[in-house]
Amino acid sequence: MTLITRVADKAGAAGAIVSAMGCALCFPALASLGAAIGLGFLTH
Repeated sequence: MTLITRVADKAGAAGAIVSAMGCALCFPALASLGAAIGLGFLTH
């Protein structure tokens, strides 16, 4: 794999996690996990 492919793959994975965090109502398990580690914005 080239460097660009690896960077794009990691950016895509990080983007998926960030978008899941933005929709805490859709992913309540992620919201409770985030609240447990101190990410209070996930509880709203």
